[in-house]
Amino acid sequence: MDRQRSMKRSSRFIPLFLSIFIVSAFSLVTVGCPPPTTTTEKTPDVDGSVGTEKAPVTEGGECGATAECVQGLLCKGGKCTKPECTTDADCTQGDKKKCIDYKCEAAGDQCADNTECPPGQDCEAKADGKKYCSVIDVTVESVLIVTPPGVVRSGQTRQFEAVALNKSGARLSGDFTFTWKSGSTDVAAIDAKGLATGGSTDGETEITAEIQGKTSAGVKLRNFAAVEAGKLRVILIDSDSKFVEGAKVMVGASEATSDAQGAAVIDTATLPADIHVFHKNYAFFSSFGVNKNDLLVQLVKKPDNSKAGGIKGKINFDVYRGIMGIPEDEWASYNVAVGFTSFSISSDILGLNLDTLLGESFETDVFGQKLSLPSGVVLEALGGGKPDFKTQSEPGKDRLAFALGAKLKVSDVTPLISQVTGGDGVDIGKILVAIEPLFDKMALGFQTGISVDVFAKVPDADDLNKNGKTDDLIPDFAKFTAQDLTVDKKLDKKITVNASSYPSYDFNGKPAEFYAISLLGVLLPGYGLAPLGIAIGKAENGKALTLRHAEASGVLRTGRYVTLTIALTLPLGDPKPPLLISGDLQFFDKAPQSLTISAFPKLPTTAKLDPASRTLSNAATEGSSFNQIDLSNDKGRWIVVYPSATAEVVLPAVPSGFDDPLDANSSASLRPVKLQGSITMDEILEFNDKNMDRLTEYLSGFANVSVYEKP
Repeated sequence: MDRQRSMKRSSRFIPLFLSIFIVSAFSLVTVGCPPPTTTTEKTPDVDGSVGTEKAPVTEGGECGATAECVQGLLCKGGKCTKPECTTDADCTQGDKKKCIDYKCEAAGDQCADNTECPPGQDCEAKADGKKYCSVIDVTVESVLIVTPPGVVRSGQTRQFEAVALNKSGARLSGDFTFTWKSGSTDVAAIDAKGLATGGSTDGETEITAEIQGKTSAGVKLRNFAAVEAGKLRVILIDSDSKFVEGAKVMVGASEATSDAQGAAVIDTATLPADIHVFHKNYAFFSSFGVNKNDLLVQLVKKPDNSKAGGIKGKINFDVYRGIMGIPEDEWASYNVAVGFTSFSISSDILGLNLDTLLGESFETDVFGQKLSLPSGVVLEALGGGKPDFKTQSEPGKDRLAFALGAKLKVSDVTPLISQVTGGDGVDIGKILVAIEPLFDKMALGFQTGISVDVFAKVPDADDLNKNGKTDDLIPDFAKFTAQDLTVDKKLDKKITVNASSYPSYDFNGKPAEFYAISLLGVLLPGYGLAPLGIAIGKAENGKALTLRHAEASGVLRTGRYVTLTIALTLPLGDPKPPLLISGDLQFFDKAPQSLTISAFPKLPTTAKLDPASRTLSNAATEGSSFNQIDLSNDKGRWIVVYPSATAEVVLPAVPSGFDDPLDANSSASLRPVKLQGSITMDEILEFNDKNMDRLTEYLSGFANVSVYEKP
């Protein structure tokens, strides 16, 4: 159990997919899979033993799988339901001649991928295991500008993007040419491609997009006139592109307070300057050695820990059997389900947090043993375990959620258990290597258009999170929106990932072991990063990884492809090495067949933060564009950026009236950040078309090293 506790302490910084498979595999190994039953006529009890015989569920009754229903019924949405058809012969209405997913449809020709389908059709996998060109509703009912309200300054630009929606509110894929308009061209003009340019007039205008007679709602764009010579201006916005009023901005001995337009102006400033921003509702921000006098800074909101919202449901495997080619008479033996759900990654990749992506961990009874599992994880075997998920999200009217899951036989998991356990207990490193063959059994699903509201949390009266308290707050899951997620896209595409040189680190007299995770996703305006597939393995120079992924379909075809490859250590064992992370990002117009990583960002393992003197020593890094310090305690958070050549950073005292995020109880990480091409820290901070709110688009790599943890 010491290993499990150490995993929980470090999980905040372990990347999403790797964390989930560690947690899921660790749970399976810790519990051990119950022995397979010798008959399908009896249903196992929660503890894994064979229980009493259960009668098949009749129409309308609750079910977890089709095998539980009376013959001829399907398990759909948790209910045993009579299908519309089972063969093509059942379909006689009009042009609906094909029985697909147990529905009569007018299916197109079979296909291998989207390139074989005509415009307006997608190549979709169906329950019979085959792919068909399926007609998409391409009638434009409305237009949505997905670029949030924003700011621009005179002569600078801001790119706007829009999507077309059908009558169901779903985004349409394909190339659409919108007509863009600005309410006041003196404030900001906009060209035919949606690129807005700040004009000569200080003020606000509305941007609209139109196509096929449908016009979007207006999105506000605020233009700022050029800052006066000799002055320094800081414009403050939040993640919703709203202006931040009332922040204290300090530059040397001078200070100013941001106004209703988020602007704070220092009348006299000498460059380079050190800038510090303080607000009670946001993480503090500091930047050292800034050489620009007109800055745009995006502040990170302090989370409202009194509220939470999201979705709850089950991973639907009804289509899984067909796309994986599993014979129907064998389906009942696929009684181990592993999966996880989350929302698209809309926040800064540098600040990924497992808890916010998948929710808190709660105690779950899995075959008589109490395990702490993230609420977004599904772990079920032989009818017991954790069959449902509860996934949290920031509020929004059009969110994207995804699920990645697999149905397995007990025999698929048994070799895993034998490989990773031994006299010394569970070896997480061996789990990562042993689980790799299971990725070809995974399937992906996603759902767009999800509306999320947040609700007041409720007291954890039963101490479900096992923190020893019964008066703290947990999400009110009863109010989460019910939304099952169907995994219907096989990971049948592959990318060969080649890394010539992984990071290295000597620990306790020998090289530390690094593991690699590689993710392919699509970066979508308004949604963020939606994953398509993954690879995990041991990081060995010259040894390729195979990244299995699904083909982008539907709205995912409108995004930009991103690969994120991370090398990391695991802080396990006695003594345990530090958690070290180094990551590479690359962008593509289409999914690549191979990926080459020439070098990972270097790890600043000698840097250390002393809370007493407020000093980061050995702060310089080699090869990065700038460095970021992210520190926090239970009072707040502080994000600091500084030039990579800076050898020492001393944080100022926090002004009177503000809580101090830096003390002996803080935790702090140092992140060298590498930007694409020749982009610099000053360009990211300057008020221009490459701003902090779009930082992810300009990343090419980063590292993460803990420089202080509370004793």
